[in-house]
Amino acid sequence: MTCNPPSGSSFNAGSTNVICSAALDTEATSGNTGICMFLVIVINIDAPIVSCPENIEEDSFTDQARVTWNDPLVTDNVDTGLSATCTPPSGSLFNAGSSKVTCLAMDSAGNTGSCVFTVIVNNIDAPIVTCQGSIEEDSVTDQARVTWNNPPVTDKGDTCLSATCSPPSGSSFDIGSTDVTCSATNSAGYTGICLFTVTVYDLGSPIVICPGNIEENSATDQATVTWNDPSVTDNVDTGLSATCTPPSGSSFNAGSTDVTCSAMDTAGNTGSCVFTVTINDIDAPIVTCPQSIEDNLASTDQVTVTWNDPTVTDNVDTGLSATCTSPSGSSFNAGSTDITCSATDTAGNTRRCVFTVNINDIGSPIVTCPGTIEEDLVNDRTTVTWNDPSVTDNVDTRISATCTPPSGSSFNIGSTNVVCSARDTAGNRGSCIFTVTVNDVDAPTLTCPRNIEENSSTDQAIVTWNDPSVTDNVDTCLSATCTPPSGSSFNIGSTDVTCSATDSAGYTGSCVFTVTVNDSYAPIVTCSGNIEEYSATDQATVTWTGPSVTDNVDTGLSAACNPPSGSSFNIGSINVTCSAMDTAGNTGSCVFTVTIIDIDTPIVTCPGNIEEYSTTDQVMVTWDDPSVTDNIDSDLSAICTPPSGSPFYISSTDVTCSAMDSAGNTGSCVLTVTINDIGSPVVTCPENIEKDTVTDQSTVTWHNPSVTDNAEIGLSATCNPPSGSSFKTGSTDVTCFVIDSADNKGICTFTVLIVKRTSSLPVYLIGIIILACVILMISTALVIYCRCRRMDSMNMNIVPKNVVIPATSTHINRVYDDSQLPADNATEQDMEHIYDEYKN
Repeated sequence: MTCNPPSGSSFNAGSTNVICSAALDTEATSGNTGICMFLVIVINIDAPIVSCPENIEEDSFTDQARVTWNDPLVTDNVDTGLSATCTPPSGSLFNAGSSKVTCLAMDSAGNTGSCVFTVIVNNIDAPIVTCQGSIEEDSVTDQARVTWNNPPVTDKGDTCLSATCSPPSGSSFDIGSTDVTCSATNSAGYTGICLFTVTVYDLGSPIVICPGNIEENSATDQATVTWNDPSVTDNVDTGLSATCTPPSGSSFNAGSTDVTCSAMDTAGNTGSCVFTVTINDIDAPIVTCPQSIEDNLASTDQVTVTWNDPTVTDNVDTGLSATCTSPSGSSFNAGSTDITCSATDTAGNTRRCVFTVNINDIGSPIVTCPGTIEEDLVNDRTTVTWNDPSVTDNVDTRISATCTPPSGSSFNIGSTNVVCSARDTAGNRGSCIFTVTVNDVDAPTLTCPRNIEENSSTDQAIVTWNDPSVTDNVDTCLSATCTPPSGSSFNIGSTDVTCSATDSAGYTGSCVFTVTVNDSYAPIVTCSGNIEEYSATDQATVTWTGPSVTDNVDTGLSAACNPPSGSSFNIGSINVTCSAMDTAGNTGSCVFTVTIIDIDTPIVTCPGNIEEYSTTDQVMVTWDDPSVTDNIDSDLSAICTPPSGSPFYISSTDVTCSAMDSAGNTGSCVLTVTINDIGSPVVTCPENIEKDTVTDQSTVTWHNPSVTDNAEIGLSATCNPPSGSSFKTGSTDVTCFVIDSADNKGICTFTVLIVKRTSSLPVYLIGIIILACVILMISTALVIYCRCRRMDSMNMNIVPKNVVIPATSTHINRVYDDSQLPADNATEQDMEHIYDEYKN
């Protein structure tokens, strides 16, 4: 159904007709449409806003003054051109003192707005009271105590006059505006007044008290939660109620959702409260670990082992990952290590799985030498000592190393390699080498800048720094050279910058700092276009080509879609989100829509064919409604044409019943209604016939019997013997019958009686009588012919009553008795009289 205007439209004040229409069958060619109409009445309840002029003060030498002002400004949410009426009107005479003027305006809906201002007429012989300006106070209660300085009073005669204000300073004032009138009377009896306004603004927000936090358990991803309405109290207003978002009775997803309830008083102050609805997911995720892993130690004390992340599924959360006690890529010592992997959903439900990493010891001890040793020359040789090298092994402990030459030996100028070795209990030997260098001078000392970190949205960044400082025990003004130099382009990641300086003796000092360029640019994920699939079931499996991913740094990135390609989608539209993360942790995504369109027509099952018998021409036939099933919709019903309860005529009629689902697919079935004719034709015979004859037989004719039937017309009866047969003297029964197309037979019977009469007249006399009769008939015919000719000349188509009219005649207007025909000697007036009767 479509309504105009549609639901949710904005309506102006007044009455608006809304017309709703619906096509009975969207695929029918008849275009039959049903409509209804209702009335939307928007009642304007907003009164006009009337803005009065400011308070008016006039001076007068008498006790009255005529005061005028500009008309108040009137605005309304609907009407324009409204004007206000003031009482008393502008131009009136006002007595000395203070007078209130009230101005009213009414809109076309009968809403009335008003404003009030004050006219003060000062008798210039009266004291002059000077009020301060209007006072505004804020209050969080329904009143405020307001104080002010007493207005000063001046008078031509009296001194030391003081003013009295009503209400007085220090009074409690309600929320809103209150006029304060201050007056003073001199010794001559004249009173001067002034007026100011005290306005108290309501700043107290309503107090909204929420119900306590609500906690529900659910084994699904949602739960419906209801609560009692929050209570609302206010320093001024009563009857306030709070609105909660989301409202009571909403469905809440697993997890915690804050519900905010707020209420606004008439001053626009808003109070609110918040409580939490927590839906506890009590179903733990399912974690599936990889198979146990076996590896060998090589030349180190540990081996790095990686594995595929455990799979995690959950009834609510998606994208959960498992955390293992040692993560993939960890280093493992020799022996067996149990790895426990666990996953916790957002509700805190945890489930674990365990697998084993076995590491076989085939590694040599690790001997860690001291760093390169440099000593300054003492005579021609220098004694050098060092700490024993540290020895670690993946199995053994307390292994010590032996160095050649040993610590405490004398070393010549230059560099000497020292080899230190150790052997574990498995016979694996490990060693290390370090260098002892004896120098005759000190190299320069360099101080590099601190490590530098930059962010970049490309794959490089230009980085600059201050030159390192260089000190030397001999040379001054040395400068360092950095590789790469300041101002170079650095790729994403960390790059060591080495800075060095060489003194005049050729000895070089250096320092190193790190430049790190962080990738801050997210990958660009490009989805395929929206996908539409057609399905004859309630779901369809949809696949697509994975989105393309480009990044300013990384290559070979791929996107993960939710739901993934190959998922089953219900009828309707669902958004698929595909996202990719680069090695810097930046995430890009794209969204496309998968729409599954229902193309399966409803299955309409008609009742069986119907067969009825009738003795009339039609029968009212009813049947049970056809059943309708659909892959999506329920409660569908079929419409039959013609409908159940219709009249059906004698014959077979196909009834088509159809139903349309919400996707516009139409299914139908056909049943046949057959009405069998069991009513026999009704044959009405002529009356019995009696005829005289002077012979032994006579020919008898009659009009065909009339035939009526409940279904057919044009039936004729067959008589035995037929009309025109010769009947012998005596009584003979004639039977007439008819058979309709349904083989129903109707019969009637009448009797033909032939009576033989014997004549007593001579034969010749009979002949004379017959001849006289013939002559009489000819004469009568000639007379009628002549009369008719005269009437034909007057366009009168008339015939005598006893003249036989052929069945094919179409020009006979009236039949007359012989007594009504004109005589042979009729005058023209007689003919005109007959013609007038003919016309009437």
